[in-house]
Amino acid sequence: MDEFQGSNLFLNIPTYVAYDEEVLKKPKAAYLYGEINSMLNVTGRFYMSNNTIARRLKVSRQTAISYVNLLKERGFIETENVVDEKTGVIKGRYITYGSLSKRYIPKDSQIDFTNGSQTDLTRVVKPTLPGWSNGFDGGSQMGLTQIEHINKTTNRSSSTPTPSENVFNKLAAIGIPANGMNTPVIIDYIDQLGDDLVAHAIDYMADQAQRPNMNYLKKILEGYLNKNIKTVAQAKQSEEAFKTQQTTYANKRKSNRRRIVQKETLPDWAQEGYQVPKLSDEDRAALEDKRKKLEAKMFGKKDK
Repeated sequence: MDEFQGSNLFLNIPTYVAYDEEVLKKPKAAYLYGEINSMLNVTGRFYMSNNTIARRLKVSRQTAISYVNLLKERGFIETENVVDEKTGVIKGRYITYGSLSKRYIPKDSQIDFTNGSQTDLTRVVKPTLPGWSNGFDGGSQMGLTQIEHINKTTNRSSSTPTPSENVFNKLAAIGIPANGMNTPVIIDYIDQLGDDLVAHAIDYMADQAQRPNMNYLKKILEGYLNKNIKTVAQAKQSEEAFKTQQTTYANKRKSNRRRIVQKETLPDWAQEGYQVPKLSDEDRAALEDKRKKLEAKMFGKKDK
């Protein structure tokens, strides 16, 4: 396991959370606070990805995120980014008590509110404590972020940027900050799709969008999930197919808009090289007869 998976016995939900007017509208947000509070009472900070929260509460990932945001808005929790001291890259997110929750904690409490010193990242806790399970290294260490855990178990050199650090570097390069809102979302997608595919999505967005943004990136990544795309090769194939489809559609529309120009048919006398036909003696006599009759008729009307 790579993270805290939830309390095993009890959820510690205080009444000021359980009966909060906004939380009552979303009861599972209270369950989430119970999970958070159960760990915070022991370790002082909590880590569980939005995907794990969603699975735990049997809701969608977006709904899980809305619960986290609600608890933050009500002052019950705060989120804190974990930043690599050497690279400055945000590596994960902790959840700690919010300002309102701290008011209800006894003054003699032993809960750590240092909010994330590097020493506390690897603090040792008792693996026999009831009500929670340690997510890292079989219960021997607590507080490592997912990325740190990957680095530790794969013996990755600290001088070489990790794949996930590469993802956040790419985001920073196109102007998307690694803040408390973006970082958990990116980590969730990395959990589901892997570093390489998320990095490719960022590159693809940077190439396609005039103004890259998180909403566009999430649309691309959700497309990967919906199409069950798991590799960069599959993503490129899908994107090439989409490009072909768009080109075909554009050509079809252009063809439909093309006007059909009909060549104008000119009368004989306007055609180039037209010659007046020659009349025979009989035709001339007939025309002269018609002229005289018309003249007589016109003058006759005039005399009257």
